[in-house]
Amino acid sequence: MSDVINRQRGFISDSQYIWNITKMTIMWTVASFLYYMLNFMMKYFEGSMYANLYLDACAGIVGNTLGLIIYKWIRMKWAFIIALVLTFIGGLFLIFF
Repeated sequence: MSDVINRQRGFISDSQYIWNITKMTIMWTVASFLYYMLNFMMKYFEGSMYANLYLDACAGIVGNTLGLIIYKWIRMKWAFIIALVLTFIGGLFLIFF
């Protein structure tokens, strides 16, 4: 039991571990908020709500498939960077167009 506690204290005292946990928590919170916000705003987008939801589901399938391919070809760090850049560009398109 004390070995487990000492190992957990080692994780907490490691500044890189804490920094990574903080970054991942922020990224997860923002991604979750945006996902639910887009679903909430779906009825206010132009066009039929059902067509918009259908297109959203198709985009999700394509995104998951491409994500699997990207994770297999490149390292995890670059996959996260690419995903964040694409998300930022998509957010800009939603704001300005």
